Amino acid sequence: MQFLFLFHYFTLPFPAPLPFPRPKPGPPNLHLPLFLFLLPPPFIPLPLPIPFFFPLKFNFLLRFFFDLELKIFVNFFPFAASVSIAL
Repeated sequence: MQFLFLFHYFTLPFPAPLPFPRPKPGPPNLHLPLFLFLLPPPFIPLPLPIPFFFPLKFNFLLRFFFDLELKIFVNFFPFAASVSIAL
């Protein structure tokens, strides 16, 4: 919606065409929509140090899931081995 409004704002003739049949005395009508100032400022993402933060999170997740997988394997392996021997 903000994009559409800005597109409309920037594609208006500048200044706006004067009313017919003749202009009223006064300053020129520049057709500035006042609620443009009510819109929030454009979002500018801060340059976060992603190479610093990402490996820490990834390393934590990797260690957590590897540990989980190891626990499941160690606890489940005797049962799986006995089933495979029985078959």
